[in-house]
Amino acid sequence: MACPDCRSENTRAIGPIPPASVFAGHPLEKSLPGGVLVKCSDCQLTFRAPIYEPSYYDKLYATASATEWDHDEVRFDHQLIAAALHEHLDGGDVLDIGCGAGALLAQLTKQFRRFGIEISEDARRVAESRAVEIVGAKFEELPSIGPRFDAVLACDVIEHHPRPREFLAQCLSAVKPGGLLLLTTGNPDAALWRFARGNFWYCQFIEHLTFITPRWLRMHAQGCSVVAIRKFAYGKLTAVQKLKTLARLLHYHVAPKSYARRVARIRRWQGPLPYCPNPPGMGMTRDHFIAVLRKR
Repeated sequence: MACPDCRSENTRAIGPIPPASVFAGHPLEKSLPGGVLVKCSDCQLTFRAPIYEPSYYDKLYATASATEWDHDEVRFDHQLIAAALHEHLDGGDVLDIGCGAGALLAQLTKQFRRFGIEISEDARRVAESRAVEIVGAKFEELPSIGPRFDAVLACDVIEHHPRPREFLAQCLSAVKPGGLLLLTTGNPDAALWRFARGNFWYCQFIEHLTFITPRWLRMHAQGCSVVAIRKFAYGKLTAVQKLKTLARLLHYHVAPKSYARRVARIRRWQGPLPYCPNPPGMGMTRDHFIAVLRKR
C-alpha cells in the first residue's frame, strides 16, 4: 500500500479498522468498511487504506446538518485555538477552514474579522447568521484566495486530507507573510493509540484519512516556523468516567463487533446517543495536539 502523501511503498499495516458507524458526527444507517491502518516508514505518516475518491466523501458530507458541528458545550479544542490566537495576534482577518456553524469563530473578540470555508450548506447558513463571511466550500479553493489572512485556523481538519503536506501548503498560501496557521488534530504517537492501533476511537470516522504527529509536522512544515506545540486530551473526564471509558475501550478493543451490537441495542432503547458514542476513548489521554505555525 503506497503512502498517499510521499507515494513510498515502504509501508507496514498496523492493524484493521472496524467498520465505521459515524460520519462527521452523524450516525450512519449502514456501517461502512473501515479498512486498515498503515504507517509509512519514509515520511512517518499514518494513514487509512483504502482512501476513496473525493466525490465519495463529498456525498456523505452533503447529508450532514449544522447541528452535527454545533453543540451547547464549548469544545475544549476550540478554546485552545481561540486562546492561542489571542496570545499571538491582537486582531485582523481570520479564516477558519471547515468552520461548521461558526462556533469557533464566535469565541473571537471583536478585533478579529471572521471568515470561513465550509462544505455543508446547512452549516454555512448558521455560520453566516453569526457574522461569518463564507469565502468557499472546500479547502482546495485556498490557493485561489491568495495571502489575505492574518491567521488561518484548521481545527480537526488536516486528517481529512489524503496529502497533508499539500494541505499545509494550501493553508499557508492564504496566510500573509508573518501570519499564523493554527491547527489541531489527533496524535498517533499517543500511548493509547499505539496500544489500540486500528481500534483507536479517532480512526473510526471514515472521513479521517491521514494522521500526522508533532514529529511529522516539524519534519515537513515548509515555509514556516513552529512557534508552539501542546498535547491535550479531547475532552475532560472525571476519574469515574475514565474508569467506565476504559472498561468500554477494552471491550471495544477485544471484541469491536460485540461492542457495536451493544451500542445498537442501547440506541434502540434510549434513542440517539450523545455525539461520538462509538468507539470509546475520547478524553482518556492526551491523544491530540495543537500547533502554532508562523509563515516566513
